[in-house]
Amino acid sequence: MTATISDNLKILLAVAILLGVGFIWYMYIGPILDAPEAVYAETVIDPENLRRYRRLNAASFNLEFFTGPEFRGLQSPPLTATSSLPAGRPNPFAPF
Repeated sequence: MTATISDNLKILLAVAILLGVGFIWYMYIGPILDAPEAVYAETVIDPENLRRYRRLNAASFNLEFFTGPEFRGLQSPPLTATSSLPAGRPNPFAPF
């Protein structure tokens, strides 16, 4: 009994369909089934980091310094040219 080209083509087509279905199962449906159940915050958040966060969150800053006479007496230094070179072309994007 010899296999004809038609029989070989049918077998090849069946294998390709099975491979395609397996690929779709592996790529799209498989990860959904392997997903972990609910993850609780106690297992994700490190207690030491949570303690640091709560300590920082409770911190308050005294901003009265910015309203005092020491801060209001500060002055900006005068702006002076830092180079004796010309500033450049009026339009730096213009062609030469």
